[in-house]
Amino acid sequence: MSLNDSITVIGVTEGKIPPNATDIEEALIGTLLVFSEAIEKIIHLLNAEMFYKTTLGTVYDTIISIHNRHEPIDILTVTNELRVNGKIEEVGGASYLTKLTMPIMLDSHVEHHAAIIFDKFIQREIIRFSANAMELSYSGEHDIDGLFAIIERQISTIGEMVAGKKKSRDLHEILNDCVVTMYQRIENYKKGMSNGVCTGFCDLDKLTNGWQNSDLIILAARPSMGKTAVATKMIRSAAESGIPVVVFSLEMQDVQIANRMILATSGVNSDRYGSGAIDIDEVQLVEKGIGKLYDLPVSIDHNGGINTSYIRAQSKILKKSNKCGLIVIDYMQLIKESVNSQRNREQAISAISAELKYLAKELNVPVIALSQLNRDCEKRGDKKPILADLRDSGSIEQDADVVIFVHRPSKYGQMVADEYGNTIVNYGELIVAKQRNGKTGDVKFTHNGNMTEFYDYDNCGYKNFYETEVF
Repeated sequence: MSLNDSITVIGVTEGKIPPNATDIEEALIGTLLVFSEAIEKIIHLLNAEMFYKTTLGTVYDTIISIHNRHEPIDILTVTNELRVNGKIEEVGGASYLTKLTMPIMLDSHVEHHAAIIFDKFIQREIIRFSANAMELSYSGEHDIDGLFAIIERQISTIGEMVAGKKKSRDLHEILNDCVVTMYQRIENYKKGMSNGVCTGFCDLDKLTNGWQNSDLIILAARPSMGKTAVATKMIRSAAESGIPVVVFSLEMQDVQIANRMILATSGVNSDRYGSGAIDIDEVQLVEKGIGKLYDLPVSIDHNGGINTSYIRAQSKILKKSNKCGLIVIDYMQLIKESVNSQRNREQAISAISAELKYLAKELNVPVIALSQLNRDCEKRGDKKPILADLRDSGSIEQDADVVIFVHRPSKYGQMVADEYGNTIVNYGELIVAKQRNGKTGDVKFTHNGNMTEFYDYDNCGYKNFYETEVF
């Protein structure tokens, strides 16, 4: 039910009239009856229910029906259509339609008039939504998560309508943007700057050009393979390049993530740090590492049991404050559904991955979502994961722009040798299995024994890292 049909909406019962512009609505319909071609300018924006005066909405709907049949629109054809449908008297008769055409308006004003009608409709929808939110809150029928999910969905619906107010763009406009972006990339390349968010791995930056806005990146691995450690490296690298990062950690406490970053910047042994058996020199290294991290633009939310509605709402708040340039979620399978349903886990994960892709596109930031893999990769000889191993849902592969697997052969007792035949310890690979707008391939890396710091394969000098690997 729209607000137009309600008499119980908050504000109306207090003697207030909902926002409307019936004079503009009449002017618009009159313009369409005289200048039929004007319908092309507004058909993407308005529908019948957006008219406050429902009879004018009926006339508008009739005009749209005639237009869709590619028949001429004028006062005679519209009157006849209304008469055939038994609605001519309902809208005020032929004389009323004639009256609408008397003050001839310029068709050049039609887009402006349509925008006013649309804005008034949105204002009424917000009033209706607010009244409904109050009623639900008073009823006590939903727990706070369910209530928040319902309200967030209603806000999203209004937001989508507002977004739909914008027309599609002509190709020449889009091409102009492409040229501007091209020159920006050229300038960045000359300065040695990435054209995306820094990944923390030089070879991965070369392959992907960094994380791109609106992309959903899936970082997946079997348990204990190191996906959270790799993600922590990516978080720190992005923040160090000035990109504000929002982290939703559904598995680890915020202090645990911060400690990983401290160990990475200080180089202190994790066991000694955790036990407190560090000496004064190591304490100074820790304090120096904290100093490097202190002003990094990173926000960490470690609330468990959250849903995509919560993630979206918090991210939008931070985005408005310029504190959200990259979103990292650890990990997908721990996200709750936004609404209670009878869907199985595969269907639920499909919905969650689609919502995360929508979030990336809506906020125009990269979203990195960590994900578990099923056991199928362990049945293969090389143990390397493939896209089919994504746990719970094939939709993850479909929704993702980039899919990267973290693979460490030594976890399966497999050793890798360098060009001289020496075994490379602390060796791993980032397998870029899907990249919608680029190439796929393997990115090799090494890491320290604590797995708190990572090094590019081509730049790290392996002979410095021949040490006992920590599993």
